[in-house]
Amino acid sequence: MKNKEIIWSKRLNELLSISIFFELDFFLDAGTLLGFKRNKKFIEWDNDIDLGLKYCKEIENKVYSFILCLYKKGWNVSLSKFGITAITEDVEINICFYRKSSLYWETQYYKYSTNNFLLIFLWTLKKGIYLDSFGYGLKFLIKRLLLKNKWVLILFHESLFKHFIKEEIKKVFIPAITFDNLVKEKFYGINCWVPDKTENYLSFRYGDSWREPRQKYNYFTEKSKIYQKNENQ
Repeated sequence: MKNKEIIWSKRLNELLSISIFFELDFFLDAGTLLGFKRNKKFIEWDNDIDLGLKYCKEIENKVYSFILCLYKKGWNVSLSKFGITAITEDVEINICFYRKSSLYWETQYYKYSTNNFLLIFLWTLKKGIYLDSFGYGLKFLIKRLLLKNKWVLILFHESLFKHFIKEEIKKVFIPAITFDNLVKEKFYGINCWVPDKTENYLSFRYGDSWREPRQKYNYFTEKSKIYQKNENQ
């Protein structure tokens, strides 16, 4: 195995081992699921590990306890309305929350015109998207201070943010049957949950050519059925 695979699989195993304690069934998702299905490997040029979680109000406390546990074990963790970002010095793991509607598992993707973490943090906090943060270093210290003093957001009018930051939102709709049943598969020797209809999901998400590697693929700009809501489905 390459060094990246050794490090990433170790971190994935660490995170999933903790999730078992809190009865959270994270499953391989997006690019990580794609790599698993193609050749049982992480995609060489991927910059993060993708996981999914079927989210509901009943597991809210478990999720919060989970991120606190990760933090105590040295991870930097951010919680938003739509997922968790867990970071160490050698890997970033993004966990997407999918919420069930009558026909779909739904989530949202966000893209911003700036990389300024403070602007993005303040804007998403003001909108109620960013929920909590635990980590180490100056950046997380600033976030914690602002989270404890949300009254300062009154000083920043929405029009001020819109002058400095542009936001794009993509709503995601995955057919309900896709995640209804998860099965266990081995990935780098780790027991991982995956959707039982993995190939159908990948075809729906990436098209019929999902088996063909595309290094320049951009999930936000590519056309995909996941951005289309079909009420007649």
